[in-house]
Amino acid sequence: MIGSAEKLISENQAFLALLADYQFSPEYIKVAETTLNVISKIDKHLPETLVIVPDVIEGKKVFLGFGGRQYGYDQKDKLEKARYIYPTSWKERDYLERVFSSNETGYQFYTEKGNYQLYFPTKIEGKKLVLYFSDFQRYGKFGS
Repeated sequence: MIGSAEKLISENQAFLALLADYQFSPEYIKVAETTLNVISKIDKHLPETLVIVPDVIEGKKVFLGFGGRQYGYDQKDKLEKARYIYPTSWKERDYLERVFSSNETGYQFYTEKGNYQLYFPTKIEGKKLVLYFSDFQRYGKFGS
């Protein structure tokens, strides 16, 4: 799976470059959704793909997630950062803070009850972002 993520990232640099220039906007959200929708369909072992970026809401450091099923954007909705907060455990938050604030480059892999989560930091065009791969949705399940 880690090999799949490495290969997916290396083969899709042009797509991922679209995500490197983060700015909270409807345009960025749409590009992230479209890009990650394509990327998540390339490798059947990585069906859920998000991009995680740091941001600030009312002076509070947060991580926002884009792509994936629960982070979709509907133009009828009011655009609010809070809607895109990526919820984490303290261990995940600590790891993500190290990635974005220092030279932490190692991936983080979690497995539970046969499901996995892989946080994979990468640098594209000199900018850090974390790709999150999973074989399940963070909320809900695949199917009906």
